[in-house]
Amino acid sequence: MELGDDFIIPADLNQGDKFLDKTAGTITISSVEEKTYAGAIRAIAHATTPATSFYWDRATGLLVEGDSELPGYTMNTTITETNIWQPQLLGLDASVFYALVFGAAAVLIVVVAGVFVVRRKK
Repeated sequence: MELGDDFIIPADLNQGDKFLDKTAGTITISSVEEKTYAGAIRAIAHATTPATSFYWDRATGLLVEGDSELPGYTMNTTITETNIWQPQLLGLDASVFYALVFGAAAVLIVVVAGVFVVRRKK
């Protein structure tokens, strides 16, 4: 497989895995670590070339951050939103977080209503 701009690479690459870029040559994944992008904690594959530091979402191969320094210009790119994964709130997927919040609110309403019923009977 030969890639060009490296906005998308093969998914599920691990440290030491390699792929071919038609201009930069062979790129080797130097590390995989957890970082937060587009509101979610993701496993991130990292690699560098002489001009660019790349960070890709490991599961999808999508570029989430890139920093390039070339003669005459610097380019910094960071993903802020995507529809590929859901943002997390307090470490939970948004849907789970909101379900817990609404569930807690429902329990609180039942408890408060119960207190009023008990106080009224006295």
